[in-house]
Amino acid sequence: MKFKPITDDQGAVFGLILSVALFGLSFHLTARGFLARAQRFRECYTQLQGLLDRITVARCYVDERRLLETVEAVQVEYQSLLAVCENHATIDDRRARFANNGLTSRIPTAWENIYVSLHAIGRHVFLALLYLSPIVVMIYLMCVKK
Repeated sequence: MKFKPITDDQGAVFGLILSVALFGLSFHLTARGFLARAQRFRECYTQLQGLLDRITVARCYVDERRLLETVEAVQVEYQSLLAVCENHATIDDRRARFANNGLTSRIPTAWENIYVSLHAIGRHVFLALLYLSPIVVMIYLMCVKK
């Protein structure tokens, strides 16, 4: 407290900037509703597992007509589940395929590999700027004083 690299006015401005940023970030994170989204994901995957179990049991049917009816019913239910469940973004699919080297189908194209790489670089640059911005503001305020 004895050594003041910036004046009280500059410190107040810096504190105000950080407070407003933190305030906005807290609203943003709260609005995303991670808990509710996680519960919806869990319910969706549980229901999808039930459909998979029904198909597994249906494969044991001797009657082919009964098998086809079950498969058609599961397909309809699957489509309705996908309509109500939040699904992953396209970039999630591309990143998963980019990371998996042992794919035998849906191998990512060269464009998709470039897109995923640029997306990762952009995301890291954005996060670095976000984390470094308070330090840059502090250094700027210190330099303005001199």
